[in-house]
Amino acid sequence: MKRINVLTAVTDVDAVLKPLQNLKILVISVIGAVGLIVLAKNIMEFASAFQANDMPTMSSALKGIVAGLLMAGISAVLAFLGF
Repeated sequence: MKRINVLTAVTDVDAVLKPLQNLKILVISVIGAVGLIVLAKNIMEFASAFQANDMPTMSSALKGIVAGLLMAGISAVLAFLGF
C-alpha cells in the first residue's frame, strides 16, 4: 500500500488553485473598472441631457448610472463576502 504525503497533496492543490484565484481576482477587477468607466460616461451624458432638458436621454443616462454603480460595487461586495 502506497502512503501519500499529506503536505505534498495540499501543496499540489494550492499550486492548482492559485492561478484560478488570480483569474477570479482579475475578472472581478476588470468588471469594477469597466463599471467605473460606464458610471463616468453616463454621469457626463446625464449632465448634458439635463442641460438640454432632454428627458428620454436623462432616463437612459440614469439607467446607465445605476448599471455602472452595480458593476463598480460588485468587486467591493464580493471582497466583503470573501470571494
